[in-house]
Amino acid sequence: MNKKLEHLLPKNLRELNVARAEPPSTRDDKKLPYDRMPPGQFELFCCELLQREFALEDSFIKIINIEPLAGTGHGQYGADIFVEKSNGNETWVAVYEVKRVKGFGKADYKNALKRFVDRLPQWKLNIKEFTVISSEFLPSALIAEWKGGESRTLAPNIDLYIWSSWDLNEKVKRHPPLVFKYFDPAWMERLFGEEGLAHFEKYGYYEFEESASWVNYSEPSQREYGEYIDAFSVQNEHIRIGAFLPSLTKDSATCSVELRNGRFNHVIVTLGHRQLVNTYFQGYETPLDSGERKFLQELFGQKGQWICDLGNCRIFISQPEAECLCDAFDAFHKAYERRLKDREETWKSRHFSLVSGMGSAVPLLEVKRGLWDLLRKFADAHDAFNTDTEWSIFDPTGAWLKIFTQKESAKYDAGYHVIIRPYRADNQWFQDFTRPDDEVLLAWIPPSDMSLRRYDGKIGLRYYWDALTTFNWLKDELIPRALYWQQVQQKKSARLLKRIIDPYRGYDAFRKAFDIKDYVFTGLYLSKTDDDILNISTAEQLLSLVRRMQSHFSCHQSGIFVSEHDYRNLFEALGAILKFDNGKEFRYLYGNLSYLKADDMSSLIEAVFHHAGTFNKWCTNSFKLDCVMRCFICVLETSASNMDSIHISGVAKLLLPLIVQMERMELLDRQIKRLGPEI
Repeated sequence: MNKKLEHLLPKNLRELNVARAEPPSTRDDKKLPYDRMPPGQFELFCCELLQREFALEDSFIKIINIEPLAGTGHGQYGADIFVEKSNGNETWVAVYEVKRVKGFGKADYKNALKRFVDRLPQWKLNIKEFTVISSEFLPSALIAEWKGGESRTLAPNIDLYIWSSWDLNEKVKRHPPLVFKYFDPAWMERLFGEEGLAHFEKYGYYEFEESASWVNYSEPSQREYGEYIDAFSVQNEHIRIGAFLPSLTKDSATCSVELRNGRFNHVIVTLGHRQLVNTYFQGYETPLDSGERKFLQELFGQKGQWICDLGNCRIFISQPEAECLCDAFDAFHKAYERRLKDREETWKSRHFSLVSGMGSAVPLLEVKRGLWDLLRKFADAHDAFNTDTEWSIFDPTGAWLKIFTQKESAKYDAGYHVIIRPYRADNQWFQDFTRPDDEVLLAWIPPSDMSLRRYDGKIGLRYYWDALTTFNWLKDELIPRALYWQQVQQKKSARLLKRIIDPYRGYDAFRKAFDIKDYVFTGLYLSKTDDDILNISTAEQLLSLVRRMQSHFSCHQSGIFVSEHDYRNLFEALGAILKFDNGKEFRYLYGNLSYLKADDMSSLIEAVFHHAGTFNKWCTNSFKLDCVMRCFICVLETSASNMDSIHISGVAKLLLPLIVQMERMELLDRQIKRLGPEI
């Protein structure tokens, strides 16, 4: 028996020993003998039948209470079963009264109905249905007669139903285990054949109970473990997720998902890193009906029922289960996002463009193969093990650049300080052979990828360098120093006359004339000026931010969700900006806002503010948002001089929620690109 149902049973039913009802009395008898079941067992049977019926039909229905009609020793047990029902918008209660009464007649039904009506005020529930379950066979015409007339007058706002033994026979056909449990084995053979009986006699009957993870469950919880393992868990009414999070020492994320629903308690689904970032972290904090959850789809024609793709399993779950699943993934995503932000902040890697499939390596800059060869020669000439100069900081083994010091100094601790790995540049020009494949991409390698734990995870100039420090060191120190060293070596090997004619220049003079852009491509580092969103005060800062937002919306056809509140703020900000427009760009602005009615600039501004005040739904239309941001750009480019810092700051603050969402999606996009396509 289901544990929840067992907990709800009155003591007299809970302690009842089940004894099977008698076998068929004749060869052709196919009507189960409900009226001849031992006392109390008909009530217990009906409780289990209802629980199984609701589990099959609708997860919005559940038994919430069971009250006995009379105590132990009464000749007619009887029970009131209270069932909570919902259609997704409204919740109400249905009462089922179980009556094992010999010769159940019209007077018995009226007494049951009167008792029900008299107790309605006492129960204080939103009761809308009353069903009597009788162990007797009742013709449909008789049932219709009993439910009409006086009964309708007595309970005018209640839906009345009567289940007779015929209804029970039809329903129990879907539940062979109940027949095997409560009736003689001959009934199993009579209703389900010899094979049906043989199956249950061999294997017994098994009921799926809720997962053991919910033993002693009291309320939703989540926990992050970081001292020894980077783990995370979240559990709510229907879902439990146990996960591993990325860290400075490990770039991985996996999870297991358990469902409380007894139908799935024997299954634990595991999800990998790519699955999480590509599917289950998408649509963060969006409502189910927005359609932004890639793993959920509402079952056609059945509101409140959802098709869920969980790993390689496709299951059907209820609305509450779907909502709890989304809440659990959102909590996991929040912890995952926090870890990524911490890592990017520590590694100083946020503003570097990424190349698909490079994992946690951070691409810094591109150099010609000749320059890469020079850097390798420079490293060989300044071997940390065999030379003793200011630049003797290289481990020359292998094909990578490895910065290494043997002993502690005023500047460095002993050990490896950075690993720089060469990659083939992902340049489309090379695919059609219009240009030679002469580019090398230099990437910063995290210490975890090389199993370097000497500095206990410390990142800094004394320890292991972050990506930004490495980038600046390459372009400002190593590359100019290597090029100067090459010139010095060439002078040493030149003829005497050439050395006399060509005057010697020191490093300072060489460095003054040096321009890094002549030797490398540094465009992989994207410097930003709009990091401090709350302190934007100039039109140039706001324009830079809005351009970034416009690019974001134009590049994402899915995954965009703007709440009603944030959408209204967006149009409030647009209206505030339009007030400063000189009116010359009305046609362009109106073209981007053609769903609003306007004839001139003043009516357009009025329409924008009216739209901001009346819009009452969320928005997932990225093209619409793209067009709105184009309006911001147009005004800021043509009328920026008319705006003061107070209005600019106010507009930026109205846009803040959209900026937060954009940066969250950009973070996830970077991670998707890091992981690359699954091979």
